[in-house]
Amino acid sequence: MERRNLFEEDRQLEALAEFNTLSRMKDVVDWGRFQPILEEVFGPPRRGGRGRPSWDQLIMLRALLLGVMYSLSDRQLQYMLLDRTSFKQFVGLQSKDQVPDQKTLWKYRDQLAQAGAIDALFEVFKEQLREHGYQCQTGTVVDATMVPVPRQRNSRDENGEIKNGRIPSEWEEDPNKLRQKDTDARWTKKRGHTFFGYKNHIAMDRETKLIEQWETTAASVHDSRMLVPLLAAWPSGDPQLWADSAYRSKAMVQLLRARGFKPRINFKAKRGQKLNARQVVLNQAYSRHRCRVEHVFGSMRNDMPEHVMRCIGEVRARSWIGMRNLCYNIKRLCYLETVAKV
Repeated sequence: MERRNLFEEDRQLEALAEFNTLSRMKDVVDWGRFQPILEEVFGPPRRGGRGRPSWDQLIMLRALLLGVMYSLSDRQLQYMLLDRTSFKQFVGLQSKDQVPDQKTLWKYRDQLAQAGAIDALFEVFKEQLREHGYQCQTGTVVDATMVPVPRQRNSRDENGEIKNGRIPSEWEEDPNKLRQKDTDARWTKKRGHTFFGYKNHIAMDRETKLIEQWETTAASVHDSRMLVPLLAAWPSGDPQLWADSAYRSKAMVQLLRARGFKPRINFKAKRGQKLNARQVVLNQAYSRHRCRVEHVFGSMRNDMPEHVMRCIGEVRARSWIGMRNLCYNIKRLCYLETVAKV
């Protein structure tokens, strides 16, 4: 029988670190800054006394972020934490440590969602971005993308009641059925395709492609309605703002200029009225900058593939979308820091 090297496991872990992006993500983020927010949601950690000790809150936060990054259900996430060394290292567990089960993961995620803690977590990480020297100084790009959820097979009358803000009486009599119905998501059409779900509205820095502000709405809400809320707390910097033609209106352009922005919004041809030569040239110039926001959405779809969101209701959807945006910013920071060292 071949003799085993006592240090082989350590050597393999060192080799794994060279390929493991999760280890870089764990190192670049100051996770302790999130602790006060988590304690507000879950209370102080229980270490002794009666009952089982509570899970380390930072371990649970990193585990939930893993579920979003890799589009895992709670059951799949539990399995991957049991199976993958890189996952255990990222969340802060040793090879022989106990792993949170799927019910515990769901409980912690739901508590975060109900408390609306994702906004505070996102703001804390933005402070870290400022400390790394990444501020919104190169102009703003605004856009939105669809976030689909499982389609509801409702009757026309049921959909009518939902649109009017009422819950069908049949559903109220059957709590199990109501629990599976998303009464906050909405239908919409875009470029001939039908969507059911929500929208992720973001405003990002043009150069760094870091998300500065975000909002979540039902899919039926027009993109332009969220432009002002996105810019409500925008930091000072380059006042140029790029957006596609969905955001252009005479009133919107006047409002943006009154608030000190320089709107670079694409023009859209009207029925029977083509764009003039100047508008065509401006559209081409604007699109060279505006298209950078598509890189953000493309990165999310490629690195964090999710065909359908695994939650029901606007509160949980907002938390899930916010965590997705947070994961993107963490990954983006790791990339920017790596490039800066080259």
